[in-house]
Amino acid sequence: MSRSTKLLTFSAALLAPWLLTSAVAQVFSPTAAITVGDGTAAPLNSFDISFVEPAIGLYVLGDRTNNAIDMVDTHSNAFLGFCGHNQFQGAVPNPNGTINNNVSGPNGVLIRDNREIWAGDGDSTVKARPQCPRILSPPAHRRTSARTRCATTPSIR
Repeated sequence: MSRSTKLLTFSAALLAPWLLTSAVAQVFSPTAAITVGDGTAAPLNSFDISFVEPAIGLYVLGDRTNNAIDMVDTHSNAFLGFCGHNQFQGAVPNPNGTINNNVSGPNGVLIRDNREIWAGDGDSTVKARPQCPRILSPPAHRRTSARTRCATTPSIR
């Protein structure tokens, strides 16, 4: 290996931790506590996979405790509401009091085409929720295309 190659490799090794730390600091920001619901929601103790859709600034979480999908605005960290409330299996307890993950739901969630929330449920079904208002009518400053401009329909509650 030539001397210049060794010097370049050594320099890269010295700079890599600094560059990675700087990049991570720019991408990730401090977390914030978010109050779920209007104060009547149960404390979150059973949940599954969540999903962030940065194009519309929405975070969704499969909340088994409250038997719903929680929606959070990622720009303001504001809780937007529940989607599909009481339309999932919820947190199903085992005889010993632990949660049976095999039959509880909602499970993993995702956002399809900036319009629908899809979630698995404990009864081995996938449920699509196009009626959730945040998906169908994002604020004008967060719209990314004509595809996100849909008519608002009532929320599933």
